[in-house]
Amino acid sequence: MKNRRWVFIDPRLLNTIAKGEKTYGIVKSLCAKLSVVAWVIAVTIVSNPTAFAGTVNVKGSGSYTSVTVNFSFDGTGHPGNPNGTAVQELLTGNDNIGGPFTGENIGEYALDFSIRCTAPDGTDGVSLELVEAAGAVTYNQGQLYFSGVGPGSGCISTSTAVFVLSETHTVFGGTGKFANASGSITVTQTGKVLAVSPASSISTAASITEAGSVND
Repeated sequence: MKNRRWVFIDPRLLNTIAKGEKTYGIVKSLCAKLSVVAWVIAVTIVSNPTAFAGTVNVKGSGSYTSVTVNFSFDGTGHPGNPNGTAVQELLTGNDNIGGPFTGENIGEYALDFSIRCTAPDGTDGVSLELVEAAGAVTYNQGQLYFSGVGPGSGCISTSTAVFVLSETHTVFGGTGKFANASGSITVTQTGKVLAVSPASSISTAASITEAGSVND
């Protein structure tokens, strides 16, 4: 008969092992719960892409080209704009509201020959004023709508047709992420009239900068 050897385990060791298994179980359970919480948060964010994060202090820039269109906000002629028509500005740029954008602004403008000023290129000019404008910009997350009324503050050269104009637009909602957006954006455009037709239609090109605040 083989000799049997008996091994005695200190009860304190068994207690330590039991505690270790219990601790491991608690940690495993806690990790599982944290994973569930993280999943719930992720699902909430993904399922609510229209959430707009508070107030954005707007910074942006871009450019546009424009031509006269058969549209008028008031149906009235103005100095420097005898037909009272607007221009269609096709926008492209990037800002911290929604990133890269394209858009359209329909703006009606006038001149005030009684106010003399200095154009951006240093030549003599007259006051350039906004009558009214409306438009939208399109981001990946949706569209942002805006409108504005004059006069704004601007100057256009009487010799080179170089101009600058700052106009403030009121934000009034949109689609997607911007459905409840509000606020105001001041757009400063610096450009040049490229051509004028016999019927007083014009073509322009300009760079733009944006400032202001937009919120939900």
